[in-house]
Amino acid sequence: MTKGGPKGQRGENIVARVLSRLWPSAHRGNQKTGAGLTGAEASPDIEGTPLWAEVKWYKDQVRYSMYYRQTEESQAVSGDPRPVAVIGKINYGKWMIHMALEDFIKLIEEERKADRIVCPVECGPSGLYSIVLDHVIHAHSMDYEEAQLAMLKAGMVMK
Repeated sequence: MTKGGPKGQRGENIVARVLSRLWPSAHRGNQKTGAGLTGAEASPDIEGTPLWAEVKWYKDQVRYSMYYRQTEESQAVSGDPRPVAVIGKINYGKWMIHMALEDFIKLIEEERKADRIVCPVECGPSGLYSIVLDHVIHAHSMDYEEAQLAMLKAGMVMK
């Protein structure tokens, strides 16, 4: 089954453009999802990143847990080792990302070890810290101290 719908495609283009600020090769994938696909056919909505990213844009509610499980199944069928991330929004809302905290921390650690920029250059170290801290707090329902501890474990400190 091919994904369709102008709103979904527009959302995928927006997310690919935003992620390309972090990973310049980010682009829409081949859009094949669903039951019955072989490993070679299953693909994420966004390619060119270290994530298996699924994009959802709905009128009033994004069911992150349900889409996360479905995306994990597609990713497992494909044999792709990238961590799963569901990136979604509701109309007039902010884009949010839902992924396992362990995967998020591992991603940051790997990007730091490879000395790749995981934030636009103009945001600087304190800007990156703030972006990541905000993500950890909101996406993982942590309080400020828990989020700081998780980031410290990943080697991220405020400079």
